[in-house]
Amino acid sequence: MPRGSFLFTGMSSTTQFIGFPPPLLGPDPQRLAVLWHDGPLFVLEKPANVLVMQDPWYPRFPALEDAINFQAAAGKPELERLGLDTTGLGGVFGVDPEMTGVAFLAAGAEATSAWAEVLGSDQFLFRYVFVASGQAPAEQFTSELPLARHRQEKRVVVSHTTGKKSRSDFRRLERWGKWSFWEVVTHYPRFHQVRVHAAESGLKVLGDALYGDPRPIFLSNLKRDYRPGRTEERPLFEGLALHLNAVQFADLQGNKFTVEAPTPGKLQNLCRRLREYAR
Repeated sequence: MPRGSFLFTGMSSTTQFIGFPPPLLGPDPQRLAVLWHDGPLFVLEKPANVLVMQDPWYPRFPALEDAINFQAAAGKPELERLGLDTTGLGGVFGVDPEMTGVAFLAAGAEATSAWAEVLGSDQFLFRYVFVASGQAPAEQFTSELPLARHRQEKRVVVSHTTGKKSRSDFRRLERWGKWSFWEVVTHYPRFHQVRVHAAESGLKVLGDALYGDPRPIFLSNLKRDYRPGRTEERPLFEGLALHLNAVQFADLQGNKFTVEAPTPGKLQNLCRRLREYAR
């Protein structure tokens, strides 16, 4: 199975951040890392329950593009130091708002359009990781089911008549009882692609109420000698256990880069607990 190789860069001590006071990205303040910046292109880390740009399926979710542009228009010094003027940024491509990971934005309509064209020419390579239950057909497999947005419901379906071409290459990284940790690589990430391809292959992504397994995991479900505390037990992980871990791409001059969004601590803790106790 053809695959891409990733050399991760991650965050360094010189990483810059952009702050977002409430309610721009929700009720809590957010401080997002600028993972990579060169010329008009900005790569930011994306928190859960935040859109990159507006989507009609999620009218109540905040959009990173809007939150940045609101602050840019106000002349926020933090953005001016990054070279952003009042024109702000535009999203290059959208990703499922429920997941965490990487967000690509570009300064100005011309740069946004140019980078969107690069995306459409298969010059990007995306790497996701996720936790799921269920049985897959093999340790490594590929799904090429064509995908389309449902006309009435807010979900993506497999359609061999109106669906768009898509491909996801899966590889299991670890297995813990009925749970497993997977890597997915694709050149073009369509909306909900990983979740639908996983579900159609027998994998139910944890926390996915549309296609996967929405039931939370508690430590009491895993640990045989678990003793309840005085407070109500909380799930080991809340939300969608899917993370856009890294993106490999070439800039407009052909130079290749790989940018990584570090796996969130809560997802790392879930994997550690499953590794320790799941049977």
